[in-house]
Amino acid sequence: MKVLEVIKKHEKIIVSIVLLIITMGVILNNPIKQTDEITLFYETFKMNNGHPIYKEVNVLVTPLFFYIGVLLLKIFSPTYLTYRIFGTVIWVYLFYNIYSLLCTLKVNKKLTFLTLALMPIFLRNAIVMGANYNILAIALILFATNLYLKCENKDIKSYITQGILIFLIFMTKQNIGGYYAIALVILEFNNSNTIKEKIKNIFLLALPTIIGFSAYLIYLYFANSLYNFIDYVFLGMLEFQRDMKIETGIILISLINIIPVTIRMLKKRTDKNQEILFIISIIMLLISYPIFCDYHSRIALIFSIISFVYLINVLYNEKKILNYIIVVTTVILVIYNIVYSALGMANWSKNYVKDTSTPYYGVVYNEEIYNVIRLIEFYIKSTGKKVVFFSPISSIYNLELNTTNGILDLPVVGNVGLNGEEKLINAIKNLEEGTLIIKTRAGLQQEYSGVHEFIEKNYKKIYTLMDRLEVYE
Repeated sequence: MKVLEVIKKHEKIIVSIVLLIITMGVILNNPIKQTDEITLFYETFKMNNGHPIYKEVNVLVTPLFFYIGVLLLKIFSPTYLTYRIFGTVIWVYLFYNIYSLLCTLKVNKKLTFLTLALMPIFLRNAIVMGANYNILAIALILFATNLYLKCENKDIKSYITQGILIFLIFMTKQNIGGYYAIALVILEFNNSNTIKEKIKNIFLLALPTIIGFSAYLIYLYFANSLYNFIDYVFLGMLEFQRDMKIETGIILISLINIIPVTIRMLKKRTDKNQEILFIISIIMLLISYPIFCDYHSRIALIFSIISFVYLINVLYNEKKILNYIIVVTTVILVIYNIVYSALGMANWSKNYVKDTSTPYYGVVYNEEIYNVIRLIEFYIKSTGKKVVFFSPISSIYNLELNTTNGILDLPVVGNVGLNGEEKLINAIKNLEEGTLIIKTRAGLQQEYSGVHEFIEKNYKKIYTLMDRLEVYE
């Protein structure tokens, strides 16, 4: 009994530690490969080396995530280990905010811990991506939603607080911040306030973003980065390719929340908390757009799952056998998550790159990629010429070689602003005489195939590296 009392007294600390253990091994024990993680690290690494964001680093989102990343690289070390710890902290923060939100909703503890045990399994494919602006933005929305639910009688202070959080979310990922703002506006119109009060409250929600974003735009203007910022962050979104293939399971999970809650709302059996969660969960499904993939769909469903768990809690009857099943299942899942992460930590401790002189310090050693990087490094040094990579996977090579070539570093649809293909071709035309272009064969997702065709028609192929990289002069 005393043990249970101690656990209950220090529940928040214990939950935080368990979440840290569950998350850390999954993130650290992830062999280096070309994913969004290495691209984001490369962009942050370039900023740490003095290349201004939006001027020499073509980032497609608002900058808060990158500023935090640069600060951490400067405080600790500009290595992958620092970045992976950054990712671990973000994911623990997200999971802890789910726990805190469920506590605020007074969800049964058994259901709360079962949800926390299931979430790392459902999101594992996203967790291995490590630090990501999407996850930070979602974690901030969970925190903001928690505050919104806690404040029953909303005053000016609460609206200003929500406004500041909208600004922070918007500055982390522009569209996600916009989605949360839309959700709050809908909720405001759902309140019983007068039209005058609604307009005033919406203005208070918008005020911090208006002031903060205007100040940032002024800064970008004087830094000669304003046009690039608008081009990359807003206009570039018009160029994304739409892949409409959504997993059937993802659709079903969203419908499991939508259908029963809608029915209960029509029958007027829902409380205010359920309506708030439902509206936010529906709006947050837009996170999947415009790149419909497993990663974006799963993180977009976090709010739907919370909404559904709250519905289950309302209908939940604590029958002894049901409690027993939930407790046993939760314990098994927690043990599984901890063991899975512990095995990952053990593998990481044996196989991580221990050379502190490389940005890859702290990452699990990948012999194949390491050999390719060394071969390319040897080839570049032997030619004595300037070399530019043109490939969505160039980050993995540029990082070790510590090279940067502006928008050519990340020639991905949506990442180079409006009319990206034309910009990339012009950038190639402006390369110095004799520069070598190393590119992969066209065919990867989110590529400008027209630029590959331009290179192949206008430049001479002189070499092929490891049957995967073509060299043009």
